[in-house]
Amino acid sequence: MNRMCALRAEPVSIRLAGRAENIGRAREFVTASLGAGDPCGGVLELIVSELVTNSIVHSRSGYDGGMVTVAIAGGGRWARVAVTDDGSLELPRLRSMDFSAESGRGLHLVDALAATWGWHRSPAGGTTTWAEVTA
Repeated sequence: MNRMCALRAEPVSIRLAGRAENIGRAREFVTASLGAGDPCGGVLELIVSELVTNSIVHSRSGYDGGMVTVAIAGGGRWARVAVTDDGSLELPRLRSMDFSAESGRGLHLVDALAATWGWHRSPAGGTTTWAEVTA
């Protein structure tokens, strides 16, 4: 049976304070946007969790007053999640993994789960990291 992602092409979004307790709210937003049982749901929840965590840990979004915006859109057999943060000096990139380290695997998970992913920097300095998945 071929299942389709329930989203429309027009994105929906939520803006959250850049605090660890909002990572779960970002996942809940994805689930609510897709609907229970959506074939893209589990993968997108994991991806958004990793991207929001990276934004909080590695950008100014994790500072007092920092924010992240989570947007999700899709159509038919694909869905795209994008996380926009307050920017940092470094850009998102895959790094060498240290298998004994407690962190450093987030973008590797995104890379493995997404059909494609990338990032862009806004003129104001914020960074949007996005990932697309297919059903």
